[in-house]
Amino acid sequence: MSLTATQVESFYQLPTETFQLALVHHSLANLATNRQIISDYPHQFNHEVESVGKITNQRSSGRCWLFAALNMIRCSFMEKYKLDNFEFSQAYMFFWDKLERINWFLESYIELRKTRKMSDRYVHHMLHDPLSDGGQWSMVASLIRKYGLVPKSSMEDSYHATSSREMNSILIRKMREYCLQLDRESDMEAKRELKQTFMKEVWTLLVGFLGKPPQRINYDTKDKNKKWVKFENMTPQEFFAKSEFNLDDWVPIVHDPREENDYNKKYGVEYLGNMVGETVTYLNLPMERFKQLSKQMLDNGKAIWFGCDVGQERHRKSGVHDIDILNLEKFLGTKFKMTKEERLNTGESLMTHAMVLVGYHEKEGKPYSWKVENSWGKDSGHNGYLLLTDRWFDEYVYEVLVPKSYLSTDEVKQWDGEIEKMLPPWDPMGSLAKL
Repeated sequence: MSLTATQVESFYQLPTETFQLALVHHSLANLATNRQIISDYPHQFNHEVESVGKITNQRSSGRCWLFAALNMIRCSFMEKYKLDNFEFSQAYMFFWDKLERINWFLESYIELRKTRKMSDRYVHHMLHDPLSDGGQWSMVASLIRKYGLVPKSSMEDSYHATSSREMNSILIRKMREYCLQLDRESDMEAKRELKQTFMKEVWTLLVGFLGKPPQRINYDTKDKNKKWVKFENMTPQEFFAKSEFNLDDWVPIVHDPREENDYNKKYGVEYLGNMVGETVTYLNLPMERFKQLSKQMLDNGKAIWFGCDVGQERHRKSGVHDIDILNLEKFLGTKFKMTKEERLNTGESLMTHAMVLVGYHEKEGKPYSWKVENSWGKDSGHNGYLLLTDRWFDEYVYEVLVPKSYLSTDEVKQWDGEIEKMLPPWDPMGSLAKL
């Protein structure tokens, strides 16, 4: 039933408050920010990781997952070689991700089209957003295993690494065009030969946009004691090995409270990834265990790659994130009552951004707030750092990376065992960190 004229007329009789008049001309964040919360949660932490480098800046790209991974790994590198600061090349990883992801996409499309029509939801989902900048920990780990890492000085950011929209637009147009050309071939061998031709064009385009990745590197720097640290004529794989960071010792755990997805089970996501033959998987754990493992890592001086819904309930200038940071009941006459499960089920929330946990503040034996190293430059938040209140952490943090050695015997058994269930590619737990 449509609204009647009488109903609309009755709306005009509703009282208009002073704040409603102010809201017309001012942002809600400026009017409704709860300043008391910012005061109650100063950027002070009694547990912090020591070997943290300078704040990085992904600029206008969705490379947060790469920055977070490399910022975490550099902590080990800096500690081992006693460096004040260091950066791995994010552009190097970005190049290989684009190349591998396009190859993975075309292979996935060929397999899908064997049994599914163009109108099928799986095919439509892949074609709708075929090349995001975003990613997951499992995806960067796969890239590092294959291609290693290089220092930033060996492959600096190009214009298109820092502002990827134009590059992505061109590549996506080509990918959709490639799909149509593949559909015209009925023979599988012919499809794969055609795909190889496409990949040569992709390589050429990527070299133009991002530069050619180095095959060998030299890197010299001075440590905290002014002594030279030298790496000469190394492959990227050899250089990464010098970090002594064991990729196989890390397990991505998620907090998915939805009723249909049990805790202490291993889940995977269909058609999510960037490398052929790899599957993105997680171990789903309850929040109490989730935070216990995070706290244990930070107590042992380990930085943590993690994923959250960063845009929810935050004060951008101070970097403080809290579920009551905006006094919506007072200024809008409404409030939101959804649970974390309900937000996932309705599309209200999912993981959007990856960063690094580097500390926490403890009160009465429990975490009170969490310190976060972001990758939006030092002018974002509090000198580049964010603060998550513990109650915000409960509601909007979805994934953390933990050492396998920290898991219980049963948790290791679940992780090493079979996947309990494969989630469809549009499931919120298949979202990519890309802000």
